[in-house]
Amino acid sequence: MRIALFVNLAKKQALPLAIGIKEFLESKGVELYAEKEVADELHVHDIKKVKHHTIDFRITLGGDGTIIRMLHRHPDITCPVLGINHGSLGFMADTPVTEIQASLNALLKG
Repeated sequence: MRIALFVNLAKKQALPLAIGIKEFLESKGVELYAEKEVADELHVHDIKKVKHHTIDFRITLGGDGTIIRMLHRHPDITCPVLGINHGSLGFMADTPVTEIQASLNALLKG
C-alpha cells in the first residue's frame, strides 16, 4: 500500500505526530510519500518521485486548510483522504488526534 502524508509543519506537535504515524505505517509495510520538506524530515519518499495514480490513500495532519492546500497542490491524486484534525475547526479534518491509532488500524483493514 502507498500512502501520501501531508503535514502542516506550522502546527505545534505536528512533526512528532507525523513521526508516530510514519513509524506505525512503515511497521505495517506501507510505503510513505510526502512533499519534499516533510519527506526530508521524515525520511520518506518524495511525492514527486511516484506516479500519483499509484497512491492508495492520503492522510493529512493539520486542519481543514491542510486538506484544501493538498487538494490544490495535487489535484491529480484522487484517492480517499483521512483528515486528522490538528487545527481548530475540523469540518473536513474530522478525525481527532486521540483517534489516530484506531483510524489507522481501520484504514489498513479496509
